[in-house]
Amino acid sequence: MVDIVEEIRNLCFSQDIQNRKNLHSLLIDKLVTLFMRNNFRVVVESPVFHDHLTLKTGVVEGKQGYVDLLAIGQNQKIAIEFDSGTSLKFKSIEKLLQCDANILLGIVRGRSTSFNSETTLNHNRERILHACMQREK
Repeated sequence: MVDIVEEIRNLCFSQDIQNRKNLHSLLIDKLVTLFMRNNFRVVVESPVFHDHLTLKTGVVEGKQGYVDLLAIGQNQKIAIEFDSGTSLKFKSIEKLLQCDANILLGIVRGRSTSFNSETTLNHNRERILHACMQREK
């Protein structure tokens, strides 16, 4: 049997990313079908309560968010966030890091030639570390 993460990867890379208008819903529908075919229970827009750190104020507040897709299998719980831009939004990372899944996947529509991952990570370092610490609790 092909690894489920590899199947997800293959499915995502086979999509027409130019069709931005319906890409999110079409991809979610295809992922639901993939998971159900592999005997996963699937929840679309699964609620997740998470802490959010505002950098400007340093204030941490609880937020109610939704992970785009949660798939629950016999030994795996997979959370997926899909952003239709060229980078994963911080709020998506925050939700993924604080949900109780053991496989966390962030999917983006494309790649930016101007995106600087090191700058972005450094800018959000405190927020990412905070989200990771919440996951360890």
